[in-house]
Amino acid sequence: MPENFDSGALDFLIKAEEKLVEEYDSMMNTANMDNIRRFLDLFRRANKSILKDLGSLKSPGATEKRVQLDQTPYLHATEHLHKDQFTDLNSLRSVLLFITEKERASFSTFSSNVDKIKNPLLKDNLIQVLKKKENLRVRADTLYNDLVMDSF
Repeated sequence: MPENFDSGALDFLIKAEEKLVEEYDSMMNTANMDNIRRFLDLFRRANKSILKDLGSLKSPGATEKRVQLDQTPYLHATEHLHKDQFTDLNSLRSVLLFITEKERASFSTFSSNVDKIKNPLLKDNLIQVLKKKENLRVRADTLYNDLVMDSF
């Protein structure tokens, strides 16, 4: 393993993803409405995939992966909204806003930590995972826009 391999930062990112997956899982198990559980499960599974990608980078011989993503434009549809103090699991609007806020915060944390990585191979790999995180952030924002804002 290269001596500048920053396993502490990688461990931090893995723990942050685990926490997000657990939070979505807990809400999914508590929600009564099937459509809300499906949205929570969609983002739970997507973050589990990212968690798997991060786990694969812990091996000493990790090779670079290229991630192909859609180029969906980021709408910034929810940036002006403030997250409710309480997420109502019976309200699609409330849950989608919660998901959007979580994905925005997760992307921001992930991005700032990737910038601090010194190992070039690890950093290149994490940038590819960061692209997946960005795709989730855009997807959450777009879903909120399409299902909540456009419905009025």
